[in-house]
Amino acid sequence: MDYLQRVRAIVAEHLGVGMNELNVNTTREDLSLDSLDFVGLAVLLEDEFNIEIEDEELDSLITLGDLAELMAQRSDPELI
Repeated sequence: MDYLQRVRAIVAEHLGVGMNELNVNTTREDLSLDSLDFVGLAVLLEDEFNIEIEDEELDSLITLGDLAELMAQRSDPELI
């Protein structure tokens, strides 16, 4: 499973942007996400990948690559 592709698709749909605008190095700042927007996106990813992201972890998740790496580490491919 390509977690980055999946994260890109979810972010693109959620924000209404083209996937071609998103890559592994795209940051929250690039997407103009404030902290509340980012929490909403994190909740969406938690639901989609059946994981939990601790509030303390949110600050360290800067790029889409960071998000995809966390999804890959925590999710069970059989459940998604």
